[in-house]
Amino acid sequence: MDRYTPHGYLDNPRHAWRLGRSGVVRTTGGIGFAWHFPSYPGPYGKRWVYSAALEILPQGLEGAPYCDHHTKELFRFRQGDWTVELFLDGDALVALVDGPPRWPVEARATYRRQVGVSGDWDFGLLARQDPDGAGHLAAYAEGTAFVLLADRPLAGAVWTSPDVEWPDRGQPIEKSISQRFSLADGRMSVALARAESSNAAHARAVQAIADAPRARRRKLRSDAAFWRGAPRLAGDWPEHWRRGLVYDLETLRTVVRPSRGVYRSRWDGMQIQVPRVVLAETALDMLLLSYADPATAREVVLGTFRDAIAPNVPCTREDGSVNMVAVDGEACGTSPAWCWPFWCIGLLHRRSADRGWLAALLPHAEAFLDWWLARRRHADGAPFYLCGWESGQDASPRFGSAERGGGIEAIEPVDLDAALALSARLLAGWCDELGRDGARWRRVADECADRTRALWHDGWFHDRTASGPTSARDPMQLAPLLAGVATPEQAEALRAFLTGAPPEATAGRPPPSPHAAAPVAPPAGSAAGGRSRVDRSAAPVASSEAAGAAVLPGHAGYSALEWPPVALTALESALRAGAGDWAAGAAAELLERVWRATDAPRHEAERPLPGVAHEHWPPEGAWHTEGYGWGAATVLLFLRYVAGVQDDPESDELLVEPRLPAALRRPGARYELLNLPWRGRLLDLTYSVTDEGTVAVEKSWSRR
Repeated sequence: MDRYTPHGYLDNPRHAWRLGRSGVVRTTGGIGFAWHFPSYPGPYGKRWVYSAALEILPQGLEGAPYCDHHTKELFRFRQGDWTVELFLDGDALVALVDGPPRWPVEARATYRRQVGVSGDWDFGLLARQDPDGAGHLAAYAEGTAFVLLADRPLAGAVWTSPDVEWPDRGQPIEKSISQRFSLADGRMSVALARAESSNAAHARAVQAIADAPRARRRKLRSDAAFWRGAPRLAGDWPEHWRRGLVYDLETLRTVVRPSRGVYRSRWDGMQIQVPRVVLAETALDMLLLSYADPATAREVVLGTFRDAIAPNVPCTREDGSVNMVAVDGEACGTSPAWCWPFWCIGLLHRRSADRGWLAALLPHAEAFLDWWLARRRHADGAPFYLCGWESGQDASPRFGSAERGGGIEAIEPVDLDAALALSARLLAGWCDELGRDGARWRRVADECADRTRALWHDGWFHDRTASGPTSARDPMQLAPLLAGVATPEQAEALRAFLTGAPPEATAGRPPPSPHAAAPVAPPAGSAAGGRSRVDRSAAPVASSEAAGAAVLPGHAGYSALEWPPVALTALESALRAGAGDWAAGAAAELLERVWRATDAPRHEAERPLPGVAHEHWPPEGAWHTEGYGWGAATVLLFLRYVAGVQDDPESDELLVEPRLPAALRRPGARYELLNLPWRGRLLDLTYSVTDEGTVAVEKSWSRR
C-alpha cells in the first residue's frame, strides 16, 4: 500500500502482433482505462484504429485521484471517500466501485475510431441505451462493438445522438454513453465489454460482472505471489524511489508474454505496444526481472535461444516472421555487445546456481558465438557489423548512420571485439563448470582480448578501419573495461578521465580482475551454496557530485547516458576501472530524473507518462515508447551502483558496497532493502548513516 500515480498500464496477456492483436490498456488520466487498438500510437506503431474507455466519475469531489495498489493486474484508485478497483478480465474492463451510500456517481464509456483504417466496412459509430441497462457503442455497418453494463439500476443516462449525415472520414469520430447511479449501499460493479457484435459484447459484459469477484481474487493472488519474492524499499528512501522500483518491476512483469506461436515457453516482448523478440532486450529485461522472479527470467532466456529460427537469434515476431532484415536480405539479430547477453546470462546463473539450466542453454550459446565468429569476421580475424540495426545502435555516427547495412563491414568495432572476448571467456568457464573442455573458447577469448587492446589510441578505445583509428567517440567504446580486457594502463587512464583525478602508476600491476570481491564465508545456515560479503564497517560512501568529473561523448546524437544499454555499459565499465564513486553518482542522478518522472501525480504535455518504464531517459521533453522493458534498467542502477549489491558473472561471491549520494547521508537515516532473491534465499539489508555521515550495513537471510 502506497500513494502511487494514477497513470500506467494494465497487462493484456492476449496481445501479440502477428497471432492476435488485442490492444493495450492505458489509463485515461482520471479513474479509468482505455483499450488502444492495435496499440497506443508511438514510434513502434503510429497507426491506430480505435480507443474505447471506461471511466468512473464520482460527483462533487475535489482533489485528484491516486492509487494505493498499482500493478499489471489491478489498479485501486482512491479519491475522497471513493475506492474504485479496475482490472481487465479477458475482453472486459471491470470496475468495482465502493463509495458513500446514495452519493451520485457516473460510469462513462467513450468510443473513438478512425473509420476506414481497419479494412472493415466501418462508415460511422452509433450509441444506444437499452431499457435493460445496457449501453451500446458500435461501428456501422461492421466493426468492434462495446457494451457498458452495471449491476445496479440506472438513475439516468445520456448518450451521443445518431449521425444525421455521413461522418467525415478524414477525422477520428467519437460516441459516448454516460450512465448515472445513486447507490443505496455505495457499491456496484461495472463492465465495458467488447466483441465483434453488440449481442456478443452484451453477453460478455453480463459474464464479466458475474465473474468479477473471482477475477479480482485471481488478480490479487497473482500480485501477492510475485511480491512475496520481489525486492522492496522501506525506511527513509525517497518516496519516488520507493515507488519507482515498483513501476519498473511491474513493467518487466508486463513485457513477459504467454507462450505462443514458435515460442514454447514465455517470451519477452521487448515492449508492450508491438511485441517482438530481440535477444538484447530479452537478456537485459530478464536480468532485471531476476531481481524479483529469477525462475521466470531463466525460462524466458532459455526459450529465446532454444526456439530461435537461426543460431544468431534473429529478431522475430511470435509467429517466427523476421523483422530486422538488412538490405541484402539477411535476417539479423542483435550482437554480443548490445545489452551484453552473455554477461547477463552469467549473472542469471550465479544468482541461481542452476546447472541444469546452464547445461540446457550452453549448446545454444556456443552456436550463437560460433555464428558470429564464422559469419561476422574477416579473414584477418577483425569482426564487423553488417548493419547499424545489428549493432543495436541503429543510426550511430560510428557506422555512418547505415542502419540497414552496406558499407560498414570495413569498420572493426571495439565493443564487438570486447564482447567476443568476454563471451568466449564466459563460455570457457561454463564448460569447465559442466565438466567439458573449454580450451577452444579460452583461445578465442585471448585472441579477441589482444585485438581489443590494440584499438587503444590517444587515451581512448577507437573503432578501426584499414586506414587506422576512426575519429568517432562513444560511451560504448568503454566496453573493454566492462569485458575485463583493458590493460592496467588503459584502465587507469579511463579511470582518471571519468573521475577527473590524475592517473596513478600502474607499472607491474596485473590486469584488472573481472571478479567483484575476494572469497569470503557463505551466509550462516545457507544450504544453497554461494558466498557473500557484506561491508559492516562505517566506510565513507561516494558523493553524487563525482558524476560531474567527466563529460562523456554523446551516443548516436543523444546525450551519453539516456539510452539504458549505453548507461549500463558506461557505469559497469567505470565500476570495473575503479571509478565506482563516479558510477554511483551518475546512477543516482539518473534515478532521480527517471523515478521522479515516473512517479509524477499528473501527466503533463510533452512529458513521459508516469507509472511505467520508457524506452529512453532524455534530460527533457517527451520520452520514447511507453512500456519498454529495458527502461526498467533503473532497477539495476539502484541495486548495483547505489545500494552496492554486486554479483559477478565469473564468481560465486556477492559483494555489498553501498555508495549513497550525499543527499541521503543524513545522520540517523535508515534505509532498508528487503526481500532480494539470491540462490533460493531472501536477503534483507539495512543501511544506517552514522553521525559522521558514514554508512554501516547489516544483513539477514530468510528462506524464499
